[in-house]
Amino acid sequence: MSRWWPADATTSVTPSSASPAAGPKQDGGGESAGIIIGALVLLAVLAGGAALMVRRRSLGPQASRRLRLGETKSVPPLLYKLSALVSELEKVNESIMKGRTLGRIAGIEIRISWSILVIVGLLAWSLATVVLPAQADGYGDGAYWLAGALTASGLIAGILVHELAHALVARRNGVGVTSIMLWLFGGVAQLEGEAPNPGAEARIAGVGPATSFAVGLAAGALAFAMNGLGVSALAVASLVWLAVINVVLAGFNLLPGAPLDGGRLLHAFLWRRNGDRLRATLSASKAGRFVGLALVAIGLGELLFLGRAGGLWTAFIGWFLASAARQEATVSVIEDALRGLTVADVMATRPPIIPNWLTVEQFLHRYPAAGAAPYYAIEGFDGEMTGVLTLADLNRVDADDIPSVRLREIANPNVPPAVVQPGEPILGLVRQRGGDPRRQLRMLVVQAGTLLGVVTPVEIRNAMERKRLLRRVAVGA
Repeated sequence: MSRWWPADATTSVTPSSASPAAGPKQDGGGESAGIIIGALVLLAVLAGGAALMVRRRSLGPQASRRLRLGETKSVPPLLYKLSALVSELEKVNESIMKGRTLGRIAGIEIRISWSILVIVGLLAWSLATVVLPAQADGYGDGAYWLAGALTASGLIAGILVHELAHALVARRNGVGVTSIMLWLFGGVAQLEGEAPNPGAEARIAGVGPATSFAVGLAAGALAFAMNGLGVSALAVASLVWLAVINVVLAGFNLLPGAPLDGGRLLHAFLWRRNGDRLRATLSASKAGRFVGLALVAIGLGELLFLGRAGGLWTAFIGWFLASAARQEATVSVIEDALRGLTVADVMATRPPIIPNWLTVEQFLHRYPAAGAAPYYAIEGFDGEMTGVLTLADLNRVDADDIPSVRLREIANPNVPPAVVQPGEPILGLVRQRGGDPRRQLRMLVVQAGTLLGVVTPVEIRNAMERKRLLRRVAVGA
């Protein structure tokens, strides 16, 4: 799974907390921006959180009327509504994470999501209407809006520089870089693997905050020089804001908890000290959850006891960090368990092959022993393997649809199975197909045109359990 190095812009999208020496008027505008941004991001995270808590049943083209539990014919309306809500939230989440390619810098693809444009707009509005007028009065609305837009864009440019620093140092240390994504939470450098040693990880992690700090110092020095030359007070105020927010961004990222850069530095330190990557990851993730929950408590305290609506945003940042830290720990455990295993080590061998054009009713009649095998490979008219059918797929079909629904419609239609070789490392394939074997992950194992077996999340989980058991036995010995 690609590693994320977030230049977490969550700090920078709360103008009230970032602006230097703002008067009382500033607080109202900053709080409004914090509330709006918090609501937008809350929608995005609900998409991920709800999807984890509710298992949506995807039943193919007639799913709207075939949602059911086991053999139950009627489902409570609430379940239908909840499933529909999760579906819509997933679409929002996918939309936020989609991006367009802007170009390449040093050979690294730079992508941008529409969601960051919302952040730029809100920042520009807050700067133009509250922050900059409080710091440099006497200018027209047009000047404030122009300065606000340029300053907000300057912040995004600083985040891009932060991520480029991560990416370039990662590449120098032998870690491939897929792309850099600018999105709702700032920036993400997507790496193609893990740092080879603690020193490399420390260098990759540390360069981001160092770069943001350097950008902040440069902006501050330029503001000081321009102020001494009597240049426009509006330009000076904009540079001071950029200086402060980049220093704050650097400091926030140094908090010692994954997935922040400070958490990566903690991980590198523990890894070097203990020599155990997984143990270091779990410790850094635990620290990340602590940092996240502390921010949640601080934010709720601001909201409930001080009446500051911006505390909602602080609490939400903490929630996001705690969730990301928990997810990172889960993925690390999975990767450690699968490391060194091949497809042949985990696959279920030689499943029965059946035609994909059969209806469910025809299948049940022609294969009366259906249920003896947990999986079936289905093939088309041309003999090409088109999917993997499980008993769970069959059980989800409504009784009214059994005579008409064909197997190809229910055999995992939304995620086509990958065709893999038995000698391929299973960890690399899991990373390519989503990083977490608990997701819908199905592979056909083929060699020299012959189907050897299938791999599903069940086989991967079983392999993980076997490896965990072997490790416990080895420790006990």
